[in-house]
Formats: sequence, structure tokens, C-alpha cells
Amino acid sequence: MRLVAEELDTDDTTSEYDPRIKATILQELAHFFQDERRVLTFVCQDGKRQRAAYRHRLFSRWFREVNDAHLLRHVVSEANGLYATLIYRDTNPFAAELQHQLPTLEDKLNHIMGQNPE
Repeated sequence: MRLVAEELDTDDTTSEYDPRIKATILQELAHFFQDERRVLTFVCQDGKRQRAAYRHRLFSRWFREVNDAHLLRHVVSEANGLYATLIYRDTNPFAAELQHQLPTLEDKLNHIMGQNPE
């Protein structure tokens, strides 16, 4: 899988829908979660073009469309331009610990992003 930083996008005017992107991401996710111990952290943070909210909503919609109820998705941040989500299989041997740590992770992210200053 190839990752491209937002600043490196070459054509800022193109916003056409490409169904291959969705198919590729979903195929990679299916392969990734063949190992039930894996946890995916999906993070979108706003850059100069402010697209994080759009990308977060788009990925959420794709997740709802294809989820077979064996993947658990927990949004841990949706504030200050940072969108973070944890995804893991319901059969993950660490699922209970992950569930237990979610509030702590959310608090830490919010503190880092300045939502809960101490």
C-alpha cells in the first residue's frame, strides 16, 4: 500500500470519485484483519486543505457499507481537526483491554489537541 502525504498531492483541482480507491482500501482491510490480533488506528488530521472531516465521514460510510459485524469501530477523537478511530475484530484476544483503554486514549488525544488543558 502506498501512502501519500497531503502536501504531495499533485492536482488540487481534481475531486472526481474513483471507485478503485474504495475497492483497494476495502481489499487491504480484509487482508489486514485476517489476523484477528491486529488493530487499525485510522487518523485524519487537517492540513492546509481542511479535508480531514470529509475523509473521516467517507471512511465511516465505507465501513458501515461493508462491515460484517465482526469488526468493532470506536471513534476516539473528532475534535480540533483530528479524527482518530480504532478498528479491531470482535474475536481479538485483546478486545476487552482495548475497550477498557478507550476512555484513556480519548482523554490523551483531547489533551494533546488542546481540548482539555490542565
